[in-house]
Amino acid sequence: MATGFSATSMSRTGKSSMRALPVLPPPPTLRVFPPSIHFDMDETGELYGETITIKNCDNRPHLVRTKQPENKAQWSIDPPFTSVMLAPGMETTVQVYFCTDELKDFADTLLVMTHDQVVEVPLLARGPCANIEFVGDFDFGLVVNESIITRQIILRNKGNKATTWRVKHEKSSLFKLDPLEGAIEANSEGHLDITLKPSELGPVTSAVTFQFDDDVATRRLDVSASVVAQALELLKVDEGEGGPLRKLLFGSVYFGEANVMYADVYNDGPMPTDFTIKMQARKDAEVQALNEEDMDEEEEEKKKATDRPEGYQEEGAEWSEPKPDSSVTCEPMEGFLGPYEKVRLAFTYAPDLREDLRGFKVTRPPVAAYAVDSTFLCQVIFGAFPKRLKMPVIGRGVLPCLKVNPDKVRFSEVPLHGAGDAVVTLENESEEMPVVFNISRATFFTAKPSRGLIQPGCSASTVVTYSPRALG
Repeated sequence: MATGFSATSMSRTGKSSMRALPVLPPPPTLRVFPPSIHFDMDETGELYGETITIKNCDNRPHLVRTKQPENKAQWSIDPPFTSVMLAPGMETTVQVYFCTDELKDFADTLLVMTHDQVVEVPLLARGPCANIEFVGDFDFGLVVNESIITRQIILRNKGNKATTWRVKHEKSSLFKLDPLEGAIEANSEGHLDITLKPSELGPVTSAVTFQFDDDVATRRLDVSASVVAQALELLKVDEGEGGPLRKLLFGSVYFGEANVMYADVYNDGPMPTDFTIKMQARKDAEVQALNEEDMDEEEEEKKKATDRPEGYQEEGAEWSEPKPDSSVTCEPMEGFLGPYEKVRLAFTYAPDLREDLRGFKVTRPPVAAYAVDSTFLCQVIFGAFPKRLKMPVIGRGVLPCLKVNPDKVRFSEVPLHGAGDAVVTLENESEEMPVVFNISRATFFTAKPSRGLIQPGCSASTVVTYSPRALG
């Protein structure tokens, strides 16, 4: 009787050779589902049961029989003995039951047989035990150097018995675990925080061992991360090189006008982050920009109190807080930075004329000496990193200081349709800002030149002409 197939092929010498082909196994006659039975016991004396389906997958009828498990004190089947003729494609069912007065593990086998096939169905009943599942990623992936990253791992007990756990790891490891032990009730979960604060570039790995009660195996897992460099910078825009921006200087700006300067906040690294801009009017902005530590709210209040005059009281005081300086603004105030991405920031300085210029002339400062210095601390706060970028923003609001000499021009008698000239000197008394003058025309009066630019500390002359066209 042939047991397989053969194939004939011709060799290079012209001779034929026989090559045996693999013999495929026959398809199974029976299909049993489920292929195994597993009961998790909660208490003694409880009856557990499950149904097994037996199907004839052959193209001819078969006599199917079942054999009782050997341990009949705990295991039983219904009907206790099955002998049924199954036509092709037909199926039958058998009920499997388990009951005991001992909380321990029991294992047995149910046999399903035909004349040419025996199917073994493993039977397992387990006493109360914990079944721990870890939910969370022990691989931190890419981590920025000198940042602080915390991952939470969930220890989920899917079993029907409480357990205690302890964790051990290398004390020299950069990974810090909290807590180091705990207890988990049945069908409950516990939490473990793993914190990493790397100080060097490269891969970081540490072994973590979880120990449980006697009925749960010890688990050893590896916590890993790849530490990469990431720089967050404020860059110049006006210059072609676009180097680091340490200080933003607006210089002098006339009251009522506005000056806009730009800067780029740059994420030079693979990790994305959101950012928020915080602008504070501070006299010590340049000092705070060099301070790597952030001032907390209590220190902010103390610093604010030092700027208040003597006799100030929180309640009932005549003195009140001055209006906050809002002359420097930034847009946008928040945003998102992808890996290696820049976002353009627009800083606007619009000095506002203070209230103290109003009132009697004797109480005003000289116009040439009046100026308001605005010093702001710009902080760029990143959501994914503890580092802050600090930069002082400085501007000076000034008034135009133009002196006209003489301040009055008197023309002698000028004949009708004639002309009379007078020289007027315009002097820019400001030492900081140039001034642009524009003299408008009036009836019978013109000036030449009527417009121009006068540099700080310089003067210019213009000729005022009187040309009467009517008597009077």
